[in-house]
Amino acid sequence: MRTYSWHSTGGSLNDQYDVTVKVSSLATVSGAPSSVTVTTPVVDMGAAAKVTPSRYPSIGTLEWRASNSPFSPGDSSPAWSSPTGEYRYWQARVTWTDSTRLLERIEFATPFLALEFVMLRNRFIWEAHTNQNPVTVPFRPIAWSHRVSSIQQVAVGYQVTFAEQADEYWLLLQE
Repeated sequence: MRTYSWHSTGGSLNDQYDVTVKVSSLATVSGAPSSVTVTTPVVDMGAAAKVTPSRYPSIGTLEWRASNSPFSPGDSSPAWSSPTGEYRYWQARVTWTDSTRLLERIEFATPFLALEFVMLRNRFIWEAHTNQNPVTVPFRPIAWSHRVSSIQQVAVGYQVTFAEQADEYWLLLQE
């Protein structure tokens, strides 16, 4: 048995209490968790779209779920099966165990091809901006931003395959 004395700063309070304690459990909480999971909200694309989720930097495990029917972030359905195809509603999550790494962002990329009619050296040409590899463009490519492994003429234009992976590619096209 231990005796504790309590003293007051303003007077002469000096009481003693006998305290008996039974400890039923003891836990130490410290350090980082064994894994971290970051989950996005459910994203409404506005219409069914083919989406490629990605994370930066490329750490841990990326998985996603999608549906053409609305769902809430905590719902058990749809399953986290990383589907492909065109869906309106998308949600992604990243789980990793390296506590020294930080996740910068999760992106939902849709395939795109933007064409712009521009003046270059006193003539008009087309500038193409895309995230697709390979990409099919309507006119003959005359310059590009990344090394190209092949250019093939197809029924609707030219199919360009880039030799390296990138987030986006630029091409100059001539009619």
